[in-house]
Amino acid sequence: MTIQQKDCLIHWNYFLALEHDLVECSSYVEFSKENSNAYSIKFAQLLFASSSEVDVIAKEICKIIRPNEEIEGINNYRPVILGRYGLDFKPWSSWQPDKSPFWWQSYNKVKHERNEYFIRSNLINALRSMGVLLITTVYYYVLKFSKEQEVEKNARCNLTINT
Repeated sequence: MTIQQKDCLIHWNYFLALEHDLVECSSYVEFSKENSNAYSIKFAQLLFASSSEVDVIAKEICKIIRPNEEIEGINNYRPVILGRYGLDFKPWSSWQPDKSPFWWQSYNKVKHERNEYFIRSNLINALRSMGVLLITTVYYYVLKFSKEQEVEKNARCNLTINT
């Protein structure tokens, strides 16, 4: 007997784990406008984890769209991701050619200068970062599965039978 392993949806599973943590936070902080600026270590962890995962997935999206290019950095992903089909993601609305989105700026400030910017580890930045992570993860799998189906379809079309 052999055990067969299938590819898991690692990015989706990671998102679900982070979403679980976010839902747990709602037991302690009511998700409301009044609490948007409430900050905590848990919100910092969610901001770090979800923003880092956005970076990982955005890089993978760029590899699918432009497989022959090495694209790195949040601002270098922008023209590749947003340029495709003219898509406009609302969580990315503050993403300009020379300016990172506010939640990304907060992520970097808290990551590198936590003593001064810990206040940015707040509910609204955690929610924005998680929202972007959800959109980015879904978009990644749409592209990945479309590409895999295209490869599979081409493989079937190129199949030759030698008799």
